[in-house]
Amino acid sequence: MNIEGMPWHVKTVARDEIVRDDGAAPREFPLDRRETRSFIWGALGAALLIAAVFLGGMAAFILFCTQVWLR
Repeated sequence: MNIEGMPWHVKTVARDEIVRDDGAAPREFPLDRRETRSFIWGALGAALLIAAVFLGGMAAFILFCTQVWLR
């Protein structure tokens, strides 16, 4: 880890000098068109799932308030 104030701190680190935990240099794998679409749809699906959970919770809270709490 490159922490300021430590004896091994390096102020400038080039992108090519970054090393992974296992000691190997980072590799970049370009995605083809199908993999890019799959990645985007997966991220969108995860975001929509989280949004649906929050909206469902809000709807349940509103129903609870109108049907039980405020009666």
